[in-house]
Amino acid sequence: MDRKLKIVYYHGYNSYLPQQRRNILEQYGSLKAPAIDYLKFPSIDLFLKEHAEPASGDTDIFVGSSMGGLTAYHAALRYDIACLLFNPAFYFNNFPIVPLPEYKGSKFTRTTMTYIVLGEKDTVVDCDQNLKFIQDYVIEPKTVFTEPTMEHITPNEIFRKHVENFYNLITTNTQ
Repeated sequence: MDRKLKIVYYHGYNSYLPQQRRNILEQYGSLKAPAIDYLKFPSIDLFLKEHAEPASGDTDIFVGSSMGGLTAYHAALRYDIACLLFNPAFYFNNFPIVPLPEYKGSKFTRTTMTYIVLGEKDTVVDCDQNLKFIQDYVIEPKTVFTEPTMEHITPNEIFRKHVENFYNLITTNTQ
């Protein structure tokens, strides 16, 4: 790996970043992974102000899983930073946020990649509903992969594969 990235990881609701995934991400650069109490934030704007805004000037990518995937997308959209999302809770969440449909055709323009991985066997965030939501509302450029055997929790080997693919994609496109 020639280029080391500055990575911010947002975990899911009532979750954390497992050590195995931390180790995978740290192979690609420096990592910030704050512990987040999502119920503390009455709006996405307050979340971004506390967690994403301070990091945005010193971040190459946002990574997130489930609720963390949703918040990573909002941060990436707001600051035009590449993001890698695993089973993002786009349509199914308890976070009082600005709905993504309000972003469609808005002031936000993406020049960086949104890379999304969905588990076809996810029973928490339904893959088909997420695909429809992504098609209708997630701003280009985007790449979406479905994993036939993946449930809501991403297995380490799938996580590793997509982190590597995403890294290769964004470092090839920016050199």
